[in-house]
This record gives sequence, C-alpha cells and structure tokens, in this order.
Amino acid sequence: YFLFFSSMMTFKIPLSILLIFLLLNIFQCSSEVLYIPVTKDASTLQYIIEVGQKTPLIPTKLLLHLGGKSLWVDCTNSTIHTSSTYKSAVCNSTECSMAKSYGCGDCKFRSELQPGCNNNTCYIWGENPIKKMYHDGSEVAEDVLTIGSSPGVLVTSPRFIFTCLIDPSMLEKLANGVKGVAGFGQTTPITAPNQLGSDPRFSRKFGMCLSSSRGVIFIGPNP
Repeated sequence: YFLFFSSMMTFKIPLSILLIFLLLNIFQCSSEVLYIPVTKDASTLQYIIEVGQKTPLIPTKLLLHLGGKSLWVDCTNSTIHTSSTYKSAVCNSTECSMAKSYGCGDCKFRSELQPGCNNNTCYIWGENPIKKMYHDGSEVAEDVLTIGSSPGVLVTSPRFIFTCLIDPSMLEKLANGVKGVAGFGQTTPITAPNQLGSDPRFSRKFGMCLSSSRGVIFIGPNP
C-alpha cells in the first residue's frame, strides 16, 4: 500500500492502483510526444535518423546535426528525386524569409529544370559538418515529410520546408546510405525542431538521449 498525505487527511491507496494510474499518465504523455529514433553508424560513428519524404513517400536517411540550420537532401539524380508534391520557393516569398535566404536566381547549371535547379527561387548555404564543406546552391523548397514512431505520434507535414542540393560531393564522408543532413539547431525557423514544434499538438520543447549505439529525440511536453 501507498500512503498519501494531505493537510486534512491520510489516504491509503493499494500499490497496484497507483501503478495503473502512473501507467495511464505515462501513456497519455507519450501520445503527445513526437519520438524520433536515432541509430549510430558503426563505421563512421555518426548519428542517423530516417524520415519519409516526397510523393510517393521514400525512406530517407539523414545525418543528425545539432547545429544545422536546415534539413537538406541531395537532389543530384533527378530520376530518384522525383516528387509530385515538390515545390521550390518563389523568390522573396515567406519561405525564403524563414530560411534566411541570401539571394535569388535561376537555374543555370542544368539543361532542364528539376528539384534543386529552378527559376525565380531562393538559396541558402548547405553544410556538410563532417567534411566542413559549404555549398551556396541549396535551393529552398517544400515537400511532404513524415517522421515519428510508436509510442508517440506519426507526423505528416505536407509542406515541410527543406533545401535541395545538386552536388554529390556534399555527401562525401557521410555514412553509407545517408542522403543529406537534418539540421536540429535553433538559428532559423526552418530547422527540424522549430518546424515540428509548431504543430499545435506539441509544445516547443526538444530533447534527446544518445547512447553508444542508438538514441531517441523527443519533441513535446514530456519525454
């Protein structure tokens, strides 16, 4: 039994009832939290997350970068990066302002328009933190993104703002199968925590637990 004291009286509650009460509260908290599983690549020791992106939905592995300013993916192969819901940001649009774009331009390095190379769009700097390499042609865009696991909720964002890069050298030194970088910094409104935390189901709280082999990121009121 568990004794509960108040200023007026003492309650004697069976321990089994108390445990059920606590478990119900844990379950309730879990349903309000976005959990993002993290794996650790054995060869590079890099922490990796996986999201679903594009239409149709494609699993995409990304390097976890705690100081990153955006989520960017490699769009070099136009055949692979085909999405019916991809939309590049229009120059001087709200998306460009949120991304803190440095300027606008047209596609000049491909013969045909494709994700990562469109006209009248804006750009930011893409970053490979492992190679310490930057690229000025990271096209601001939006597309479908799904993320999350159980317990918790699975989030689908139909207009998640990210950036698209056409330069395979930006993937050098990243773990095998990784197609970009997930920025979890706080310097721009388009970082993953800031965009996901704007969901009314969650509070703007972000935390993580990382071990030697795996981990979890949570966004919401309670871990």
